[in-house]
Amino acid sequence: MKTIPFVALGTVMLLAGCESILPVSASPPQTEAIRAHPDQPITPATIAIGPVNLARADDPLVRAAVAAVSNEVRALGYTPVADVRGAELLGTVNLTTGTASVLAANAPPGLRGTTTLPPDAPSTGLVVEIRRRSDASLLWQGRAATFRRPPNGDPATLAGPLAHALFLGFPGQSGRTIRAP
Repeated sequence: MKTIPFVALGTVMLLAGCESILPVSASPPQTEAIRAHPDQPITPATIAIGPVNLARADDPLVRAAVAAVSNEVRALGYTPVADVRGAELLGTVNLTTGTASVLAANAPPGLRGTTTLPPDAPSTGLVVEIRRRSDASLLWQGRAATFRRPPNGDPATLAGPLAHALFLGFPGQSGRTIRAP
């Protein structure tokens, strides 16, 4: 699978601000997610999911992210396939670690911005992009991050909860940051 450079979607992907699904008086969230997309439905179809960087395909962190995203899209009615040629959609994933502010700053342009997480907290982040294979147009992208400590110190164990937060209410309101416990 070839990684295709990000194409801006224009003003439809401008960040609309940060809102919370938790009351203001609640403790800080452990996970946040932001999605960006044009306001058009994405019909369930076949989708090939892989790493944004093919050189990292055998990395356990990347494999965990691909599996977690595959499980989430399958639950939404999409059909994950192994062969890119048989897919109508292409999904790329990237699971990384760093601080919450560094992960927010290094996200794709439509997902950059401030974070609702403690900026200097060690964090694990997941970025997913879904494109139409026929013309490489960007249909949806999302970023989720958490400062939750990974069990046994393995960030791959957070891939599932991050993917779940990211696809919660899919496709979600574009530009709105949601918080998950």
